[in-house]
Amino acid sequence: MRVLIVDDNRDLAAGLAALLQARGADPVVAFDGRAGLRLAGEGPWDAALVDLKLPLHAGEEILRSLCGVGRPPHLYAMTGYESPARLAAVEALDIDGILRKPFDVTALLHQLAPGEAARPRVLGRVATLGPTDPAVPGALELDSAEALVEAVLAESLDAVVIPGRTPADDELVEDLHVLDRELAVVRSSSSSVLGAATDRTRETRRLAGLREQMGAAFDASPSASLLFGGDPVAVVRWSRETEALLGWNTGELAALGAGDLDEPGQDVIANLIATPGGEATWTPCVARMRGGDLRPVAASASRLPDGGVLLSLRPRDDRRSHEEALQLLGATAAGVAHEMRNAMASVGSSLSVLQARLPTGSQESTILTGIRARVDKASEVMNDLLAFARPVDLRLKVVPGTMFLGAIANQLRDAAPDGVDVKIEVPDPTLRVLLDPTRVQMALLNLGHNALAALGDEGTITLRCERRGAWLELSVRDDGPGIPEALRHRVFEPFFTTRPHGTGLGLANVRKLVEAHRGRIDLQDGPGASFLIRLPPRPDLLEAS
Repeated sequence: MRVLIVDDNRDLAAGLAALLQARGADPVVAFDGRAGLRLAGEGPWDAALVDLKLPLHAGEEILRSLCGVGRPPHLYAMTGYESPARLAAVEALDIDGILRKPFDVTALLHQLAPGEAARPRVLGRVATLGPTDPAVPGALELDSAEALVEAVLAESLDAVVIPGRTPADDELVEDLHVLDRELAVVRSSSSSVLGAATDRTRETRRLAGLREQMGAAFDASPSASLLFGGDPVAVVRWSRETEALLGWNTGELAALGAGDLDEPGQDVIANLIATPGGEATWTPCVARMRGGDLRPVAASASRLPDGGVLLSLRPRDDRRSHEEALQLLGATAAGVAHEMRNAMASVGSSLSVLQARLPTGSQESTILTGIRARVDKASEVMNDLLAFARPVDLRLKVVPGTMFLGAIANQLRDAAPDGVDVKIEVPDPTLRVLLDPTRVQMALLNLGHNALAALGDEGTITLRCERRGAWLELSVRDDGPGIPEALRHRVFEPFFTTRPHGTGLGLANVRKLVEAHRGRIDLQDGPGASFLIRLPPRPDLLEAS
């Protein structure tokens, strides 16, 4: 079995060659594109593995050469990272698939075993833009880009075929990958291309689903959970309840070591981390909070398959979790607010009738004006309560990041005094994001108006939007006086406010809207006030926490 390996990573290429040779194959290695292109014409080859990024000639050119007469029975591209548009162009070739580095070498060797027939391909749920190939039975034929986007939102597709190659098609491919990061988008409807694409979609979707479920379960844990790893052992991840339980902020948690949570002179938590048990056994102990205060907790530590240690802490006062408390508060608030709003409306109407009968400017009319203002304020509080208690129904759309932030910035500029500057930062001007524009705009405007109130007559507010890995990050920061250290851990609590006339529901509602997207919001370290919102790539696919 002759196998062509083209990769400028000499260690990887030599390692693959040695493994294949041990299996009885005859591997030939090229370390640059020029040599690879020459060897491609010296077939026939039984298999070929070609890296996409090569010196002298691109891997795509070598693959095109191999796809001609005498195509190897096994033909794969290899890559560490490529843009969605570049991958779509490669997937359109008549190849068996793209191996994402690092890939499972054992599975590859099994696939390339000498004498083994090519694996039969099972096509999944496929949608095509335009007429479908008769060889693709059951494909969903769509006649517009808008219909294709709706299909991706509504159905679980395994592959999409877009036969064109125009700038509009490239933008559509990017939008589809925003909607479904794991979905394979190809240019060809040949059975080999679609078979490889649907296999890849299913596997990457399965792995991504596991990661999202584990991450969501970790972040939404009702107990404070900290993941320890590294050498020396330190915190590498934590759930949001950790900050609420212990008061440590994000930057401080990232610097915690295994012994930093113990009370002075004790090593109970450090010993649990050093010798975790196989089962979740809760040990009563005392944890050191931010500032040195001590809090009674129950602690449990368990070893993870990757060698890390998961430490869970929960208070020993049996308080309700944050989610349970908010659910109870929301249900109670809804009932109270509904009854009180009706009563306030009746009182307001009666006051209007009485005031209409009094001479304008009279003492009695002035008194009634003050009473009506207080009734209106009470009605505003009731409306805020109802908004807080009402379930959030998301309507997700793909929108350009720059345009979305620009619209919010314009509204803030209209409300800002001349001395306040409102700026936006979008490092990638082509960024397109999936979210509920109305809901997220409400959240960012709330943060922006809080910043305006804190700045007074001068200062700067900065809105930022960027992607970190798969997640979207939105931030609102100002250069004002910031939030006092003693109050930082309470800012998202319902009814907590430092304003004389505030309802205390603004930031609680912001947090609610963010969590409806399965995201999280954090108050970052200053100077000034800085709020960071992180949203997952597909909020509608994550289970509610």
